[in-house]
Amino acid sequence: MQFDKYNIFRGIEDVILYGAIISQECAPPEFEETLPESIQEIAVWQISNDTAESSLTYQNISSGFMAELPFESRLSISGRKLTGLDYTARVYDKEEDRKRKNMSFFKMEQELWMRVSGNIGDRLNIDVDYNDASGKKDISLIYKGQHGEFIQEAAFGDISVSFPNAEFTGYSKELFGLKVNTRYKNLELNAFFSETKSMSEIKRFTGNMQLERRIIADTSYVKLKYYSLLRNNETRTIKNGTVEVYADYQKLDPTYNISIPADTVLYDLNGTGVSCIGNFVHLVAGQDYTVDYNTGMLIFKNTLTSNCIIAVNCEFEDGSALGNNPLIIKDMDNIVAVTTELKTFYDLGNLGIIRDNGRGNFLLEIKDLNGNAPSTIEGGKDMPVYPPKTGYRANIAVDFGNDVFNLAQPLHDNLYLKGTSRYKFIAEINMRLRHLYCVPALLRILKKLLLTE
Repeated sequence: MQFDKYNIFRGIEDVILYGAIISQECAPPEFEETLPESIQEIAVWQISNDTAESSLTYQNISSGFMAELPFESRLSISGRKLTGLDYTARVYDKEEDRKRKNMSFFKMEQELWMRVSGNIGDRLNIDVDYNDASGKKDISLIYKGQHGEFIQEAAFGDISVSFPNAEFTGYSKELFGLKVNTRYKNLELNAFFSETKSMSEIKRFTGNMQLERRIIADTSYVKLKYYSLLRNNETRTIKNGTVEVYADYQKLDPTYNISIPADTVLYDLNGTGVSCIGNFVHLVAGQDYTVDYNTGMLIFKNTLTSNCIIAVNCEFEDGSALGNNPLIIKDMDNIVAVTTELKTFYDLGNLGIIRDNGRGNFLLEIKDLNGNAPSTIEGGKDMPVYPPKTGYRANIAVDFGNDVFNLAQPLHDNLYLKGTSRYKFIAEINMRLRHLYCVPALLRILKKLLLTE
């Protein structure tokens, strides 16, 4: 005969205590007479080794306590004490070495949860939450000073300490300790003494910047993204909010909402006589493109496909329109005489470039393929210079927000007609590092990660 497992005894003692301490100064006159007695009964299981039987007895604990507190004080105390006993045994009718052996286990578990909250007077707040089962041990005592007092705030226990973030520094931690904020006239002093409640990963750096030198070929201009809405020598100003842009993607998708009748003939903006018809979709400003109304420049959010057709229309400040129908600024074959593409934008190739402070933290210059600085560009054009130097006009604009620079005029014709490279741009930039490397072992137990810039 074999008994796999059975419980001889299992007992649980559960005691729940509730109480409150109230200042006698705010109690009614009959406070002492109406105060009820506080008696807790604890059930205790007793085990007899001889009979393995249990009996229940009761023990009385003395009545609760009272404490005299200042006026306008209130404390609420609640808690629970849990004790669990577990006895397990396994008995075989015939034991065998290393196979069947009688065993017995006795286990006792205890849990304590206590919560104290309230205030003493009108300045001291108390909040204690203790639970040994979950490991929660939150303690908070906060004193709030009145206006004009030297001590404005004093906190003990779980405190939060943070300093304002600067470009390279920032501090915010949850700590256990003492924090004091003081003020005397216009002088403020904040101090804290504590030990951290969590593990920290510290990243040490100097300046949080990195200097990088880059070489950009003249053939690496940004393609199929920047276009002009104006003809050469146009003097009229485009009226804000009047630009309409249409695209024929050379494919008919059922989801497309065709905005221009398919049999409508459109001509090019430059008046070369090139015409086309197609399935044009009306693009959405801010979503598909943006317009710089000061310069008449159209900027697409994404790079266009090489064979798509773009047509535009707009209204000028004098009330006239660009055309009766939209005009083409990019054809399917990207004919030089038709397209109004601006091929003067170059990408600096990174995000987070630090803006030029005028003290040499950003340098940009053009050189020929032999590494020499030319005096003029092929064809007699002015040499692009940044920053402006004596005798030269400012002809390179740098957009530090988008990390691109734009030439005031195109480079040599062979660059755009034949793709021939003649020059290169040399850029020395400072950029912010945006990578945080953390200890792998720390990430497994990480409870809170704070990143600041």
